[in-house]
Amino acid sequence: MEIVIRAQFLGFTRWFFTFMTISIILPIFFFPDIDDSFLAKIFTRYIFMVAILISLGYLLLLLKLYEAISLILTLLIFVVFLRLPKNYRINALVEMKSRILIHLYDFLDGIPNTTDFIRHFVLDLRKKVANNLEKITGIDVANSFLLLFVLGYTSYLTFSDTLQHAAPAMTDYVTLARMKYIDQSMFVHGISPQGFEIFLSILHKFAGCDALYILKYTGPLNGVLATLSMYFFMEKVTGKKLSGILSAFVFGVLGSALSPDWQSQGSTNSLVFGIIFLFLSWYFAISFMKTHEKRYLWTVAAAMLINGYVNTYIYILSWSMFLFLILSYLIFDAGNSRLASRDLFLVSFGSGIVTLLQIIVSLLLGKKSDVKAADLLTFNLIPSIKKFGIIDEIAILGFILFLLVAILQNKEIHERIVAFVLFILGISSLLLYRYIGINIDNLNLTFVFGVFWTLLASIGVGLLLGLIQDNFEKYTPIHILEYCICFMAMVTIILFSRPSLPQPFKIQYDQEINQYLRICDEYCNSEWVMVSEEEGYYIALGKGGYINISNFLNLYDPRTLTFRKEVNQEEPFVSDYFIFVQKKLFSNGMYINEALYKERLKNYEAIEKWIETYRTAHQNLSIYYKDDFIEVYHISLSRTSEDNFRRIWGF
Repeated sequence: MEIVIRAQFLGFTRWFFTFMTISIILPIFFFPDIDDSFLAKIFTRYIFMVAILISLGYLLLLLKLYEAISLILTLLIFVVFLRLPKNYRINALVEMKSRILIHLYDFLDGIPNTTDFIRHFVLDLRKKVANNLEKITGIDVANSFLLLFVLGYTSYLTFSDTLQHAAPAMTDYVTLARMKYIDQSMFVHGISPQGFEIFLSILHKFAGCDALYILKYTGPLNGVLATLSMYFFMEKVTGKKLSGILSAFVFGVLGSALSPDWQSQGSTNSLVFGIIFLFLSWYFAISFMKTHEKRYLWTVAAAMLINGYVNTYIYILSWSMFLFLILSYLIFDAGNSRLASRDLFLVSFGSGIVTLLQIIVSLLLGKKSDVKAADLLTFNLIPSIKKFGIIDEIAILGFILFLLVAILQNKEIHERIVAFVLFILGISSLLLYRYIGINIDNLNLTFVFGVFWTLLASIGVGLLLGLIQDNFEKYTPIHILEYCICFMAMVTIILFSRPSLPQPFKIQYDQEINQYLRICDEYCNSEWVMVSEEEGYYIALGKGGYINISNFLNLYDPRTLTFRKEVNQEEPFVSDYFIFVQKKLFSNGMYINEALYKERLKNYEAIEKWIETYRTAHQNLSIYYKDDFIEVYHISLSRTSEDNFRRIWGF
């Protein structure tokens, strides 16, 4: 257990440091500063960084050059040329080389003095921090406290399963396999977008920890970032921080009250990752149509590119919003928005072409539709619709009142168009979820429609609070009172509703994952083989060998531990075999059918007999781990240097 805890801590530390470096720190140096809010700067740079990384990942994979060093070099070259003026890029690399050498020689000669450099850097940093602290008001503190409270509780919900259970969610095995195949420069799992898996693979290459940690920690973090992007979108659209906080609260904390399939928040999937960029693409599209500034358009292009790379459903929802937005501007404000509408349409259309290129390239490579992966993704979906609740009613009321107020108060044309577009999106998603999703024979679409309504319902609730706050401010000058009421309301809702923790379905015992991590810690990669049922393949892939139990029984003679005479294939040359046996067959009551259940029982009974036969003929079998649920047997083959020599040279 001590080995497992140490491995978990090291895995989390490496993952966190890598994610922060790639997503937050490096973009600060790579991309120029912009005149915007703190969150807008962070999200803008994050969008460009992810878009570039996934694009480079696809390119290097197609060229069979997908390695950490090639990623670093191509990223540096791309960013250097991006930051330099167009008429200066020809000699950029030569001058960069000269500057690096000059700075290196100066450093070796003690010019400038390192101590002075650090002292000046610290003084400048202290001055900037002091200036920012002087600008902070009580309202800013209250807003930050409430936002951190919402994000903290969302983190508790999303990370609860990850921290309590070693086994990943059922749907995560497909993501894990795709990520590991991409690590090996292979597209194996069909023609569906794999941008999310490429991003995970890049994190894995630089973190240097087991891919399982990247998978388990990135998913819950995406849920938190999606909640933060919801806050950002609503705060910018309404101009009310409380509106953004309440929308984030409904989305991140009360999501299970809106959709029965909200357990996806506790797993790692491309849908939640795409939601982050969905809200961001909406905000920057609205900002571009209002200001016509090109920097917003380029940010929209990058966000839409990510949506296309990551998840088709998210891309379609982004496109729907853009279509409504463009048509609304052309109808109500054609004179001032014709060129902007054209540019936004071209950007969206261009990202669609890039998205289709993924499918075209996959088809040219001989890939087929990823039916098996799609089936696995629907195993844990519940074909049910939540009863129409108070949150749904509040959301609909919010959309209606927000539109009516924008029209009756004769607000600016931009605000009226945004209100109209949000109203159309809200009502459309409600109809899709309530009346179409339940009547179609497709669990995947039912699930997606439920998630879409959860997103829009959270927006509707925030819109209503923004209207209430407008009227509240007319009667009280004490703005801090609004935050106190909002905080007490959120605490009361949590105490009485007790939001349910996401509980993704499992297909393995936690002990099996813990023993896999222990094996990885104690034995060299590629020198051991895991013998287990099918789910063990996804776990061992890229680390050790894998043999399915039924195949193992058919291939190996227990008296010799060599292939049976009738087997005409080459044996794996490894030193250690680990046989995983479930003493109590794992079943969550959802994914396993009766035939599969009986087959696995039969396999485990047969492997027990195989082990007994082997034990009588050999002395190198031991019990590696044992408890009430599983038993892991270890067969150690002492391979000498002569054995390795003969194996390599065929003597």
